[in-house]
Amino acid sequence: MARLLKALEEDPYLRHKPKAVEEKARKLFPDMDFKKIAREALREARAQAAETIEALRKDLGIPTDPSDPELKRLALEIENTLRRGPRVEVRLERTSEAVFYVCNNNKHPVGCPCRSKRRLFPRGRPPSAGFRVIVERGWAEAYMAGRLVVRRGGAFLRATGPERVEAALEEARSLPSFLAALGLSDLEGALEALSRLEDGEARREGSYLLVREGDTRILRRGEFLGSPKLDAAFFLGGRASLSYPRGLEVALKGEIVFEDKAVLREFALRFEGEEARYDGTGEEKRSFWNSAAGDLRRWLASLMRGELKAELEKAPLSPKMRALVEELARSEDPLEAPKNEAFFRRAELRLLAKV
Repeated sequence: MARLLKALEEDPYLRHKPKAVEEKARKLFPDMDFKKIAREALREARAQAAETIEALRKDLGIPTDPSDPELKRLALEIENTLRRGPRVEVRLERTSEAVFYVCNNNKHPVGCPCRSKRRLFPRGRPPSAGFRVIVERGWAEAYMAGRLVVRRGGAFLRATGPERVEAALEEARSLPSFLAALGLSDLEGALEALSRLEDGEARREGSYLLVREGDTRILRRGEFLGSPKLDAAFFLGGRASLSYPRGLEVALKGEIVFEDKAVLREFALRFEGEEARYDGTGEEKRSFWNSAAGDLRRWLASLMRGELKAELEKAPLSPKMRALVEELARSEDPLEAPKNEAFFRRAELRLLAKV
């Protein structure tokens, strides 16, 4: 069931369509009772979402008295909404009101005529201006002070100057239950470590990448390219060069736009004196964007496979490089596959088959 919950987290279409969840379960578990697995996964996803909202209410000091008709009505609307699939959004307005938007029509609450709009007043420390939480079954994301972005099991911050780090840290300290519900109980410690980072330093602190380059500070939870140095190069907009057996080199150039969106600008393959360069990452190609707080490795692998396949149709490559690119294009993870000598043997066999 964990694989299905992961799919719900990654695919917004699944989160909104129970029948699509059944179909995904059928593909993942063809020899099992996939309908039962789908029902259990949706039940667990709803429970996670409800737990996240409850934890947020606790941290904000919003009462949960079941005898209060207004609160009871809100709880019922949230429960029904999460069962159907739309989202619940919480935002801070007028610097003191926590507004719960319960969307009833599968559209984004901002700008759509949501029937429910509950204004509640936090009794604890109010969140920062611009604070926003979006919760769907199986998925949650929050935009916090300092432009820190968090989601279940993920976090990303790109801060210019120490003030943003301090703002993010202060808000993280005020939301312990909410962050724990997202699996981020260790975030406060990572932010504290980031605030003490020396200029030019890039290292891991537990599950987190920490980087400082001048006034720029970066925090990201999760593995990506395999080393703090490579990850730092990517997130700072430089080139990250990965070396493999037989002299193969893969160079990636990334960038962070809109505070938390990772973009692959270009990548190149170099092998035995030949280079294949891929640059199809224009601003208009939205598929090249992904939340830096999300699963970037899966995103990057999918992106590279698509680009490699497309370039095979038009790039003038030598037979040896073409065989290598074809083998990379069919790999589940083009950055992982060349670590194994068997990858190069398959590429050689592919080349021999065409001679």
